Amino acid sequence: MTACSLDWSVRPSPLDGSASETSVAADASDAPAALDATDTSAPTDAPVSPDAAMCDGLTIDVAQKRAKARECQIGTAGQCTTTVDDQCGCKVVVTFAGSANTNDYTAAVTNLIAQCGKPACTAPCPQLGLPQSWACLANGTSYTCQP
Repeated sequence: MTACSLDWSVRPSPLDGSASETSVAADASDAPAALDATDTSAPTDAPVSPDAAMCDGLTIDVAQKRAKARECQIGTAGQCTTTVDDQCGCKVVVTFAGSANTNDYTAAVTNLIAQCGKPACTAPCPQLGLPQSWACLANGTSYTCQP
């Protein structure tokens, strides 16, 4: 089996114009390095999982979009009356069904599950109570659909 390798550092730049395209002969530096069977040290800069950072980012995205989907305004009729499923399958009260923020949130949940699998959800789903008890309430400096 023959391997091919190209060292970009010795190839003439196409913008250079001073050298024509030439082929570079393979030498020992082109061959893959042999692994030392006695070296058992693990690389220290490698991530635990190649997808861990991506999944962390998607989880943060879901949390941010969930907060936006739950934002409400005091006195606006028809808000906080519907739920959607989160990544654990629990119901989440959102401001309006079919709104851009709600659709962004459900799309982020779907993307997280598609890319990273369903997370290991250990906590039971919260009890939401009756829809009549759901309301737009102050949550720090903003208003959020509760519960």
